[in-house]
Amino acid sequence: MSALAPLRVVLLREADMWLAQGLEHDVGAQGEHLKDVLARLALALEAQDWRALGPAPAYFHVLWACRAGDYQPLEPLTLPSGDGIALGIVA
Repeated sequence: MSALAPLRVVLLREADMWLAQGLEHDVGAQGEHLKDVLARLALALEAQDWRALGPAPAYFHVLWACRAGDYQPLEPLTLPSGDGIALGIVA
């Protein structure tokens, strides 16, 4: 499974909500606080066969290419396989 990792995730703020969108696999989550959206993303990765999902729409890949920087939470977010997840914040 290491070929799938790390999963790149775009983090963006829209109005009063945060959105986390995976790139290699079209899985996402949203929440009012960044900590919440990361927890929901972890639950989504555990709850579904995300490996069967295709890539996210091209729009999110463009956002990744233009991201403001990388984000490292205090507690690293990992895939159920134990592989890491790369997080990028869009300004």
